[in-house]
Amino acid sequence: MELNEKHLICEMEKAQATWDSRQNGESSNDSANMDESPQDGSNPVGTLKSELENKKQELRLMEEKVRNLETEWAQLQHSSVRQPTPAQREKILEKQLQSLTEQLAAKQAQAELLVTEIHKKEIELENLIGMKKRLEIGGGEAHGARNRVVKPGSSVTIDSVYGDHSSVDMNHKSVRVSGDNIGRSMRSGGMGPLRFGNQEKLILLRFVFVLYILALHFIVFIKISFL
Repeated sequence: MELNEKHLICEMEKAQATWDSRQNGESSNDSANMDESPQDGSNPVGTLKSELENKKQELRLMEEKVRNLETEWAQLQHSSVRQPTPAQREKILEKQLQSLTEQLAAKQAQAELLVTEIHKKEIELENLIGMKKRLEIGGGEAHGARNRVVKPGSSVTIDSVYGDHSSVDMNHKSVRVSGDNIGRSMRSGGMGPLRFGNQEKLILLRFVFVLYILALHFIVFIKISFL
């Protein structure tokens, strides 16, 4: 494009120089002809008319050529405005790439936050499962202590082992009631199915997260390919 502009400028300059030289040559020839015409005795009016017609024809051709050059120059400038140069196009692509990179970084940060939340939920689920196991173990030990029988011939009695029987009985009842309540809540809520359901949800969340990251990379690749 720049080479075309330089070429058109050179042609316009050459045409202008040719026109100026011809004008100068014509003025000198006209003066010489005026000086020689009285001596030759020929008809100077007819000669001048023919030369004037020739010059007018040359002038029309020159003006037409200049108009064509001006038209080409205007079209070239218009196309240069509409179509950016390679340097401008490169800058535009760099800006678009930077914007896409920033968007991808923001999406990755959001994804990392989701992963952190998922990890926290996993820890909470493990804590709940451990608490359930401890409650089940504690309930089993209390039930075993309640049904324990003293061996024959032993001087150890239930009262000496557990202290006040009524207090042990009350503690056992409270533990048993709490264990029964927890068991009923686990059965009604389904701790076993809840555990597996939460694991399935976590696996599904991880799968969706991986698909989300892959989709982001694919979108960025498509946008860069079409730029």
